[in-house]
Amino acid sequence: MPLPLNLSYYVAIDDLTNGIYSNSTRAALLSLSVTVVFATGQTSVSYSPLRLAPMMSSLDFSPVFISGDAAILEFISGTESIDCPP
Repeated sequence: MPLPLNLSYYVAIDDLTNGIYSNSTRAALLSLSVTVVFATGQTSVSYSPLRLAPMMSSLDFSPVFISGDAAILEFISGTESIDCPP
């Protein structure tokens, strides 16, 4: 599988799987033109799940669907940029 040339992908995935939502995470999502995030619990031994807590507590995300450990969140860029940790 080819590696993405845009390092924003790595920043976004690493931060969100480690439960971090910061200005750098937000900038990475904006760089990738993300509009929706799909998240579930652990479904693979190869990949860690995205942690929902930081996204659910940020005004940058609006829940579209939540059921158990699965969620679809709309990423609304620009809502909380000044309140993200550095």
